[in-house]
Amino acid sequence: MQYIEYVDLVKLFIIAEWMSEWYLHLNACTKMLNLFAATGHYNYAKSCCIYVQQMHALAETHHALHEKFVSSNHTICRTVMQSCD
Repeated sequence: MQYIEYVDLVKLFIIAEWMSEWYLHLNACTKMLNLFAATGHYNYAKSCCIYVQQMHALAETHHALHEKFVSSNHTICRTVMQSCD
């Protein structure tokens, strides 16, 4: 059961990136902290924890950047065939 939950969590993260949903991205990263710790990736857990804390404070520290991220500008879209509007 726990394996299925972790697979669902990774799928959630991928969906957040594909859809460029900032709050879903932060939610998935927060939930990944347990996954990193459970699999022994302590440096990832530590770095992700710092990242999540800084990104939650982004609205107060860098408001303009936060607004860009919320408006779906935190991911990179590269394709050969079509534009990324």
